[in-house]
Amino acid sequence: MADALLDGSDTSEARAALDQARDALAKHQDAQQAAERERHAAESAREAAENAEAEAAAAGQALKAVANTVERVQLPEGVEPPAPVEHPVVAKAGAEVARIKLEIERGEPERKKVAGEVAALAGRANAKRVEANAIRTRRLAGNEEAGDAASLHLLEADANDLASLAQAAQVRLQALGQPVAGLRQQLAAAEEKLKAAQVEAALHGQADRVRVLEAALIAGVRELRSSMLKVGFTNLPSFFSPTEELRKTAYGAPV
Repeated sequence: MADALLDGSDTSEARAALDQARDALAKHQDAQQAAERERHAAESAREAAENAEAEAAAAGQALKAVANTVERVQLPEGVEPPAPVEHPVVAKAGAEVARIKLEIERGEPERKKVAGEVAALAGRANAKRVEANAIRTRRLAGNEEAGDAASLHLLEADANDLASLAQAAQVRLQALGQPVAGLRQQLAAAEEKLKAAQVEAALHGQADRVRVLEAALIAGVRELRSSMLKVGFTNLPSFFSPTEELRKTAYGAPV
């Protein structure tokens, strides 16, 4: 194209070839962008599915822990347990804990990789300095060699370059670690929220079972009184009198 312009010859073929090259480049770039969008969409879908699975499992575990605590209030055979109660706050809190943990875990491979780079570069820089110091020690002892100056120059240059690379990698590592610090704070808060929700749900659940026991006791006492009256007995304490512990529960005293 440049030659054709310089010598004044026909540039139509050169321009056509240039247009074809530009079209090919544009198509190649479009294909790359489309492939990147597809890759990103697939990765997002994979992470969403992974999140959903982990969150569902964590919510189930959180609810199971509540149920286990509630069932510590045992019901005798024949006493129907209270109707199941859903605990959406517990489930949501458990899912949030799982989501944050996954987000932290996803960045861990890259952080480990960069941390390894930092350690490797720093180690190589240190090895170069050790080698340079050995040469200096030998020279101070009077054992000088012709190539010492050049060797020291190269070793020091290598050590400085490696140290610069290690510092740059350290900056990258710190940048990767900053979001994690915030996520860990979020995780701690989410775990506290989950714990509080579980405690409240479990206590309400236990109280529901105690009320079932209370209702069964009252129904039993009523049945006893009815049976007594049918046969001419009216003095309930002759057959049943609440214990001191039962009386204390009516006033909220510890038993």
